[in-house]
Amino acid sequence: MDKKPWTVMVYMIADEDKDDADDFIAALRDVYEIAVETTGVVNEEANVVVQVCPPSQFPAMRWEIKDSRAIPLSGAIDAKSFQQESLVNFVETCKDKFAAERYLLILWAHGRGVDWVDDSSLSGAVGAFGPMTLKGLADALKELNVSPENLVVGFSSCSMAAIEVYYEIQNATKLVIGGADDIPKTGWPYDKILNQFVEHQNIHPVNLAEAIVKEIAASYDRKGEVNRVSYSACNLEKFGDLIASLKILIEQLKPNLNDDKTLRAIKEARRFAEDYKEEAMVDLLAFCTRLSELVKEPAKGAAKGVVTVLKNEQAPFLIVSSYSSAYAPRYMRDSGALAVCFPETSAMASSYKKGWRIDRANYEALAFNKAMGWLEFVESFHTNAEAKGI
Repeated sequence: MDKKPWTVMVYMIADEDKDDADDFIAALRDVYEIAVETTGVVNEEANVVVQVCPPSQFPAMRWEIKDSRAIPLSGAIDAKSFQQESLVNFVETCKDKFAAERYLLILWAHGRGVDWVDDSSLSGAVGAFGPMTLKGLADALKELNVSPENLVVGFSSCSMAAIEVYYEIQNATKLVIGGADDIPKTGWPYDKILNQFVEHQNIHPVNLAEAIVKEIAASYDRKGEVNRVSYSACNLEKFGDLIASLKILIEQLKPNLNDDKTLRAIKEARRFAEDYKEEAMVDLLAFCTRLSELVKEPAKGAAKGVVTVLKNEQAPFLIVSSYSSAYAPRYMRDSGALAVCFPETSAMASSYKKGWRIDRANYEALAFNKAMGWLEFVESFHTNAEAKGI
């Protein structure tokens, strides 16, 4: 039998809050919407498969969505502490039973961008994606054995559009969709997304990603909700250029971290880029755009160099970004919905969750940090700025 152009795989982690069924209810609501919208016309272009990892009192559930019906499939692993194995098993099953030319993997869970330490919790550890650490997520995606050019990864999660996340998973996929801010539980507009397969036969991955980003942001305005939702699609093939430009910027800033004007410029650029609910994460494009307006050469040119890579007209890292109307127009113009970790103080604390702080050991071990020494730059800035009272 001929392969269909696409298989859509939706993997939902809805078991994190043991005392609250809200996540599970939200997941089932999304499954219902996906089932209703997956008509026979959609199925001509795409297989659709969903797995829900529910609270412990329920078994994991897996369905093929066909002709607006959810057909149970066997073999779902009760994930719990085995989320990596469960995710890999789900994708491998989809590849075996629903082989396609290309795959869209939608990852649905609580997202946090990076790993955290919760000083108020006995366990202390808070994963970047559901119960998984960022490295654990990356390891799972590396095991999928899908050509990176044929796999689009989309995060239906808060705060996962972060350069640290994308650098870890760049060997698994070359095209990723994510939100940089808090994402309400009302979820993605699956009706609009699945309709892309109907309106555009054998839709190209980039065109699909662009449509998803725009539809997600627009959906919150259509619902009449006042939510700041920001989404982007990124071309991870351009990571080499982006890291090279960021290295040049840091090399130009580091020797001047004792200079009051440079410290104030960095602080102001960081403040301008701090418009997400989690203020420890700032918008990379907004930071570099504002910094280029505040520093002198050669740092000015270096900051502009990062902006150029992100927005390159021929082959940008940031393919598209879109915002709900709750954002200020100036912010939407100068931002890209792609975050980087830059906490407000040396305490590395969360502005969103009391008692949380960046897991320094895990961050230090990230491939992104090893590639360019971002943590050392941030800590040097805070040490000097705080010593000078800036």
